[in-house]
Amino acid sequence: MSNPEGDEGYDRVEYLRGESFSSVQFPQLVLSVNTVLAPPVVEDLIRDEQAQLQQVQRQRDEQQERAERAEKRAQMFAAKLLEMGLDPDRI
Repeated sequence: MSNPEGDEGYDRVEYLRGESFSSVQFPQLVLSVNTVLAPPVVEDLIRDEQAQLQQVQRQRDEQQERAERAEKRAQMFAAKLLEMGLDPDRI
């Protein structure tokens, strides 16, 4: 922390692994000592984000396939009802 009145211009504060601290300038910013001492590797963060994006895309594709299959079944059922002389919109 900055302390212009101090002999060295700052206060010395020691933190241990596992502890967290917040910035005087940005009180909402809370950092862990572990993160400061061993920050994440950018490539790992990108790889994790890409993996999460791929998972979301797979889920979206699966959901779209299920919707398409359900639509096809509904169309087949409507055609069957028409063959039987029934109006599918009135049932």
